[in-house]
Amino acid sequence: MKRILFALLAVVALLWGGKKIDKFKELCAMNNMAGCVAAGWFYEAGIEVGRRNYTWAVALFKRACENGNMEGCLSLGDMYEKGRGVPRNYDYAYALYKYSCEGGFKRACKFLANLETKLGLRN
Repeated sequence: MKRILFALLAVVALLWGGKKIDKFKELCAMNNMAGCVAAGWFYEAGIEVGRRNYTWAVALFKRACENGNMEGCLSLGDMYEKGRGVPRNYDYAYALYKYSCEGGFKRACKFLANLETKLGLRN
């Protein structure tokens, strides 16, 4: 699902013209948290930025999450679960997934359930 949304955002940015990452960074600078999340995905995937930069991705996801964007919280939790750009921390990933799930972002509920299974907290 994350890949589908990313592809849709990339198509929209392509229709805008110019480098897609620049458009999302511009949106992020204007306090559009969906733009921050999309820019974070570009850094996470290494698209238009030369190579993957997990540190920047984490910073962008964190900004979005701290400003109430549940998808940003989910993406930040994913970085912590995988140890990308930050030390692996299942407890923090769990907390972020739970926060995002309780915030109404249904996809986060699936990540939460998967992590619970992985940690032996559910059957």
